[in-house]
Amino acid sequence: LAYAIKMRSLMPDVDYLTALRRATEVDPGMSAAQKLLAAYYFNHQNYSEAFARLHLVKKLDRAEAFKYYHALSFAAFRIGNSEEAKSAASRAQEYAKSPEEHRLADELVQYVNGGHATPSTPGIDEQPLQE
Repeated sequence: LAYAIKMRSLMPDVDYLTALRRATEVDPGMSAAQKLLAAYYFNHQNYSEAFARLHLVKKLDRAEAFKYYHALSFAAFRIGNSEEAKSAASRAQEYAKSPEEHRLADELVQYVNGGHATPSTPGIDEQPLQE
């Protein structure tokens, strides 16, 4: 895993994904690898795989909670799981700290509850999830 992270910019996607998948096969509870896979899939708009990987994250630092729940909510909504999307959006609101995070969380809550605004979402535009 450390090698894949260190060499990410020099690796083709297929090698990077293979290394991350192997890490999760060896240790399915390896949250770091699950988060990296989730971020990769989310940033490539494969929301069903991102959603599945986000659910496999067992360890989450409080500092990461807003981005985690924000991404989980958006991914859930995009795959048609509106209840999970609403629940995760509420959690994103709970973990929002900065005025920008509060704005993004409120925007997301409106979106998943049938509002017409499309939220600014990590993985889209200039806010990718960190891989």
